[in-house]
Amino acid sequence: NNATINVGDGSGDTDFYVGRVAGSAGMVNQSNGTVTITAGSASHLRVGDSGYGTYNLSGGVLSIADHLFLADQGTSTGRVYVTGGTMAIHDTLFLGYNSGSIGLFQMTGGSCTADAAQVSIVSGANGLMALSGGSMSV
Repeated sequence: NNATINVGDGSGDTDFYVGRVAGSAGMVNQSNGTVTITAGSASHLRVGDSGYGTYNLSGGVLSIADHLFLADQGTSTGRVYVTGGTMAIHDTLFLGYNSGSIGLFQMTGGSCTADAAQVSIVSGANGLMALSGGSMSV
């Protein structure tokens, strides 16, 4: 089956959160279709904002108009696993944004493009990019 999800209409805050609140856990599994986070004043995908978040991309298209944050706040863990499909980040991929955060980007297949990538943004932040397959272009 094929589905399309459009997050936001470009007119305001269109952040998409997976694991937003401390102590929460969220997971998205995308195996087909298209997920588009449209441009607006804030158009980010935040996986592990203050909680624990996981995004599994095994097929389809994930298009992010702005940043992808993996582990934004100090209490957070954010993980993205790309085994197939296509991911387009039209700004920066951040892995481990604040002290105490843990961000993981693991790619074994598929393709990903990003305008920039930053790992372990501040002292005490933990970020890891593990690439063993697929195609990554920054």
